[in-house]
Amino acid sequence: EKMEKKNHQNSTLSAASSSVFFFFFSVFFFVFILFTSNVSSQQPLNYTLRQVQIITRHGARTSYGDIPNNAATWNCYSASASIPTFGGKMNEISNVDRLYSTYYLKNRQILKGNCSQGQLTDVGLNQHFQLGQYLRQRYVNQLSFLSYNYTSSELFLRSAEIQRCIQSAQAQILGLYPNILLNLSSNSLQSIPIFTIEADADNLETNLRCPKLIQLCNLVQNSSAWLSLLETFAPLQNELATSWKIQNNLSKFPTWPFLYQILESRLFKNLSLPGVDNKTLETISKIASSQLGLFWKDDERVRLAVGPLMSEILTTFKNFVENKNISNKNSKLDKLIFENFSGKNNNNISEPKYVLYSAHDITVSLVLRALGVWDGFWPGYASAVQIELWEKNGGNREEWGVGVVYNKEKMMMPGCGGWLCEWKRFVKIVGEVEMSEEQWEKKCFVGSPVVPVNDLSAAIC
Repeated sequence: EKMEKKNHQNSTLSAASSSVFFFFFSVFFFVFILFTSNVSSQQPLNYTLRQVQIITRHGARTSYGDIPNNAATWNCYSASASIPTFGGKMNEISNVDRLYSTYYLKNRQILKGNCSQGQLTDVGLNQHFQLGQYLRQRYVNQLSFLSYNYTSSELFLRSAEIQRCIQSAQAQILGLYPNILLNLSSNSLQSIPIFTIEADADNLETNLRCPKLIQLCNLVQNSSAWLSLLETFAPLQNELATSWKIQNNLSKFPTWPFLYQILESRLFKNLSLPGVDNKTLETISKIASSQLGLFWKDDERVRLAVGPLMSEILTTFKNFVENKNISNKNSKLDKLIFENFSGKNNNNISEPKYVLYSAHDITVSLVLRALGVWDGFWPGYASAVQIELWEKNGGNREEWGVGVVYNKEKMMMPGCGGWLCEWKRFVKIVGEVEMSEEQWEKKCFVGSPVVPVNDLSAAIC
């Protein structure tokens, strides 16, 4: 999914169509309940929330590629709207009388229609808007943790350098702060910064930058467990290949994770799933999740895939705990804040209370795996991991705690004895997988180029 550069329904399936519709309805009902139901107002007794770091998957998107011989027509609206600014004056934009919209030319893209591959859809935007509403309910209305109105010093927003992730973050913040950000005195709109790092340097997207990880992921796909899984589901592959008329050319059959993501994308775009009923879709989801689990079964692969990001997350919390909300200019996150926000006193700047990483399904699953709470299932669109830092009232550094919430469910980290994990135990858990960028670069070095055996080693692992 992280690779940006890669590249008629059968009448006998009428019974399957109703089953797929039921699955489609069930998924949307789940999303509705997930993001609109009341949030528990419970909080640890005698603790105060001090900081939260949130890692999300973008919302529903168009697919990469399509079902062989069954390409759908994908229709999208404006991909983005923006206005150029001059001289770096982004804090306030005044006298706005126009916006520039970009569109993809119809039937000139890889997919049929006017959508690009991986483009965020209206459903995806709405998912993150609803996620923002849920986060507002928890952090503004219930816990009074964030200010009622948007306050730039409280938030640090970062996104993978991909439009669907950036736009998901925008929609989420719109749900978190729905009021119009208009400076009435100057009749100007306030700009909300979302920071990004180019993919070749971003710790949200480490796979293609780490030859050792690609090498290990190539080996996984030759393991007995992997080959046994493929053998078990070879009959299903043949059945689908026959349905799609590619039984004589199985090279056109997508890998199971990519097939699942194609079906997932079509499902949320209300497009047909030829040859796939509800039971088959569930089976394909389990196969894809099992293969993802095999990739992340080994701690070394997990460290290479998410070690630098976990280091950043831990360091951000450490700065807050050790400096009592006074920033440490030596940390990577604080350097970003100091270097990108002008007009602040660099000797005394508050740590952001709310840190967002808008990323991918693989990022979400890796963070969960690193914390010991991954449930083994592929993260759905707009999935969110909330890592909350709590301080005991009147306590000292030893009495801080960390709690993890995944899609509104409290997760129990191993060896913590409860939802709120003691600070020392949390540091130990993360310490087993985190590593600095410098350590990571040394671990990734193999001395010669490594070529991914397929799109899984390149984009999933």
